[in-house]
Amino acid sequence: MKKLFILTGVCSSLLIAAVSGLIACSSDDEDDLVQFLITDKETTMTISYDSLISIENARAEQTIDFKELSVMQGVTVTGIVDSVTYVDLGLSVKWATYNVGAKNTSAYGNYFAWGETTTKDDYSWNCYKFCRTKDDLTKYCDSKLFGKVDDTANLMPVDDAATRYFGKVWRTPTFEEMEELRKNCTWEWIDNFNETQTAGALGTSKKNGNTIFLPAAGYAWCKNVRQTAVKCNYWTATSNNSSAYALDLDEEAENYSLTDRALGMPIRAVANK
Repeated sequence: MKKLFILTGVCSSLLIAAVSGLIACSSDDEDDLVQFLITDKETTMTISYDSLISIENARAEQTIDFKELSVMQGVTVTGIVDSVTYVDLGLSVKWATYNVGAKNTSAYGNYFAWGETTTKDDYSWNCYKFCRTKDDLTKYCDSKLFGKVDDTANLMPVDDAATRYFGKVWRTPTFEEMEELRKNCTWEWIDNFNETQTAGALGTSKKNGNTIFLPAAGYAWCKNVRQTAVKCNYWTATSNNSSAYALDLDEEAENYSLTDRALGMPIRAVANK
C-alpha cells in the first residue's frame, strides 16, 4: 500500500545520505528548517526536486494512506508533488486534483485573468495587466493588429498563477495538454459531487480508469461570477492575441473556446512526468 511519510529536518548539502532506507528530496533552501516528503523505494511517486539530501534529527510527523486520501477527495490520488496531490491519468502530464487557490477537490479556487497571478474585483479590459486597450496588447501578441508583437503564445512562468501558488514544477496546461485530457477521458456530469453539493464534470481516464473532477466554477466578468454549477471553464496556457484557449465543458458537451483574456477563470495545474 502506498504511503507518504512527512518528516521535518534540517537540510545539509554537505552530506548525502538515506534515512532508514528512504529516499529524501529537498527544497532549494540550504540549511533552512523545511518539511520533506519521503517515499519508500518501492513506490514510483515523484517528489519535489531531484537531489538527494541528508536529514538531521528527522522525525515522522504524519503518514498518509493514498487509498484513504482517494476516498476522501472523491477522485484518484496517485501521489504528491510539492504538497499538491495529483492523479496520473495515463497522459503526458500529471494533473492536480484540485484548482489553484482551492483546498479540496470540490472547491472552485481562485479566478484569474489570463496571464495574471493575483485575484481582483474587476475582470474587464479596463483592469487587464497586459493591455492599454483590448486591441493594444503589451505582451503575448503575434499580430500588429493587436498591439506590440513579441511572437509569444504560451505563458511564461513569471505570469503563471499555477506556478506562483503551487511551486515551480507546476504550471497551467497548454492547449494540447488540455485537449489530451478532454479527449482521453469519459465525462459524466455530477450534480452533487461526493456529497458536497458541488456540480461539475467527473472524468474517467480511457487509459487507466483513474478519475479527475472539475467543479463547475463558471467564470468572472467585470465584477460578477457567472454560470457557476453550469459551466466548467478552465484556462490553458495558450493565447491567440486578445483571446486565449479554454476548456468549455457542461452537461451537454465538452469543447474548447477562444475567450477574452480579461475574463477570470479557474486553473487546473499540471506537472511534467
